[in-house]
Amino acid sequence: MEWIVIVAFILAVMILIWLKDKLWEVANKGIFRRGDYNRGRLLKASPLHFRTTGPVREVRDWILGHLRLEPSRPSAVAGYYIVGQDAETTRIAFGALVGGDQLTFDLDVVQDGVHTVGTVELMAWKESDGVMTRPKALEEVFNDVESAIRRADPSATVENPVAVRRG
Repeated sequence: MEWIVIVAFILAVMILIWLKDKLWEVANKGIFRRGDYNRGRLLKASPLHFRTTGPVREVRDWILGHLRLEPSRPSAVAGYYIVGQDAETTRIAFGALVGGDQLTFDLDVVQDGVHTVGTVELMAWKESDGVMTRPKALEEVFNDVESAIRRADPSATVENPVAVRRG
């Protein structure tokens, strides 16, 4: 009979902990970290798109040269680094060995007739209490990509969801 009381007590404590975590998540999304939550939702749903006249390789080089990339995965302080690359896609992460990757996004650049088109799209992210942990890091990437493209080709078109939100 005593073991039933002990099991019931343990289950009650587990349920209370789960409820506390869910309530905290709801509070963060709606009250305490609402701005970060909304920015994260926008960034998850809205990739950056661009169209320019430069050759694919040159456009990719413009962008990668403009991002503050580390030569390899940083040890302690989070930074941007290339995870992998093929003919069209470059996968970039923001993170470090300590703490892991906070964000992973793909830079896709392809030829479309006489134009080169591309996207920067969020592929993976970490959350804390239901809120993206580093939305500002991805906003910086979107802004840096837009800046690199506009600097190299002022006539390029860029659909930047961060600029739309700012403007």
